[in-house]
Amino acid sequence: MKKLLLIVAFAVLILGLGYYYISGLPQYTFYLIYKSIKNHDVESFYKYVDVESVIDNFMNDAFKALPKDQVKDEWGALGVGLALAMKPMAKTVFTDLAKQEITNAIENIEQPTKNVISEGETPIKSFADRFKSLKSFSNIKMRIQGKVAEAEISPTEKEEALVIKMRQTDRRFWKIVAIKVPFLEEIKSTPPQ
Repeated sequence: MKKLLLIVAFAVLILGLGYYYISGLPQYTFYLIYKSIKNHDVESFYKYVDVESVIDNFMNDAFKALPKDQVKDEWGALGVGLALAMKPMAKTVFTDLAKQEITNAIENIEQPTKNVISEGETPIKSFADRFKSLKSFSNIKMRIQGKVAEAEISPTEKEEALVIKMRQTDRRFWKIVAIKVPFLEEIKSTPPQ
């Protein structure tokens, strides 16, 4: 009897340590995000996705793509200047819109739809549907360096991978802080006409 109790206690200890280790991995955060989308749990989703940081990083990348050095006339300079002046307001507006769309998508998501944005569908709902349709997490490539991680996620082999940057919080869980959008890289590398 004493031996059985010792074996059970040892098994519980091993399981507890295993859970502690796994719950500290960034991959576990993707599972929790998946679970929050599946269960329509908006609050849990926002615990693991810092929408303000994601939008801020997206806007910074988008504004880096502006051809400031290659403007050839006053109208071009005026357009770039106007865009830069509107950056703080645009961040606020996009953050509010993103939160509304994300909340609506998570609360109302049904079955995964096809991988193309159809009429009446928003890009955020389309991404949420694609993320929900991931059958396994084996197509997530992780690079972890200290408290920063980068994940490349490709829902299908034919789609370009999203690069997601995460930071580990003081409470050991990971939070998404940036999503690198492939089309912005194309804009940056395309010379102006």
